[in-house]
Amino acid sequence: MVVSIINGRRREIGLDEGLDAAIEAYYNATQKIYLTHPLYFKVMFKANRIIIFLAILGGYYTLDNPSFKEVKKLCINNELLSTNALDSFISFLQVGGRLAITRDGQDKRKLTYQPTAKGVNEVRELINSLLLTYSMIYPGVDLAQRVDHSDFMADFFKNYTQVIVKEMFVYDAVPDSRAFLTKDGGHMMMFHLYVESLRQRTLAVQYNYLKASAAFSVSRSHIKRCFQAAERLDLLYLKQDGKTIELKPRFIDMVREAFCFYLATVEYGVLGAR
Repeated sequence: MVVSIINGRRREIGLDEGLDAAIEAYYNATQKIYLTHPLYFKVMFKANRIIIFLAILGGYYTLDNPSFKEVKKLCINNELLSTNALDSFISFLQVGGRLAITRDGQDKRKLTYQPTAKGVNEVRELINSLLLTYSMIYPGVDLAQRVDHSDFMADFFKNYTQVIVKEMFVYDAVPDSRAFLTKDGGHMMMFHLYVESLRQRTLAVQYNYLKASAAFSVSRSHIKRCFQAAERLDLLYLKQDGKTIELKPRFIDMVREAFCFYLATVEYGVLGAR
């Protein structure tokens, strides 16, 4: 049921004439969030990391005594991260002040956790960035009013956890997006390319690697390697002048589909099966 609802909503959202304006608004809102802690978000926006953090939050809001057991099972079943990589990521969240970890009061071998206000507020901002664009596509539906109450995150994750349990991940729903979303800063680079094509009103985008490098806290060589991987998938073509990127229809379709997936899953988090 969850899968059919989200897939149906993805298709419906994708037909909206205002999709380009919504994608640009989403990019602008997300960029502001990204720039607050670029060294953190360039890692967090990698598809498997954000999935794991959302799973951690889902466990916290839906389980009486949350532990990392279910998170580890999710990682192993879906080959998201190795055990060592997951432990490193959990430490990354803890050191960054997004996750508090303690020993269970009755079983000292078991670790329990609680997201910090910092971690929760950042996720809430990311959800808001999508609800902002949702209101552009569906101006008659005010989802924002649901955010402004103390139980919002708990209510949201009771629904959103169903998406994770069904193993609905963006790079499976939109396979070509792996070329970007599995890379540091790739989420922003993908949407940045799309938005630049809108702003320049052409698929032959003049791209400033230096500015992008500074904005996304990754090296120019990293960006070029990411684009070269996308070129091998026939998503784009890197012209010999070193600054022009010709976007293919396949790239445009990929970004639109990924955005519609994000919007449909967040809508489900807010509204559930209604």
